[in-house]
Amino acid sequence: MLSAPMFYPYTNTSGLEEYLVEAGSSCKGKAVLYYHFPSLTNLTYDIVGLVRTMKRKIKNFVGIKYTACDKDEYKRLIGERIKIFLGFPNMIMHGAQTQGIDVSMITGPTNFLNTVMMAIVSLVVEGDVRKATKIQNDLDAFMKRNCC
Repeated sequence: MLSAPMFYPYTNTSGLEEYLVEAGSSCKGKAVLYYHFPSLTNLTYDIVGLVRTMKRKIKNFVGIKYTACDKDEYKRLIGERIKIFLGFPNMIMHGAQTQGIDVSMITGPTNFLNTVMMAIVSLVVEGDVRKATKIQNDLDAFMKRNCC
């Protein structure tokens, strides 16, 4: 999994693209994921444009871990036909609504709240959005109190 450098951050997308293409191309035979975490890297850029560049220039690029909360941006990424792993628990219901049972997560809380998170996905897929919303809201409140 590749990430934007945090100690020496890029100030423009072209430098970041160059870094990712070089790093990703050296991972021959391995699937390459990009770790998109703008609140940690302090980088703001067009992630969809970056994904398109990576798809074009890195043969083994397969997807991203999306640790952001921009629902419109997330929807645009779905159209890019890549694997998307959600990084924040508060995006689970939205992910289930847009990707159904195919929603994927790599979150810290997944380790100890996996049944709650999968219940949200299952309820959305079954059409019980009202109950899924309540559980998502409870999960968000728990996360706010205990983690973030």
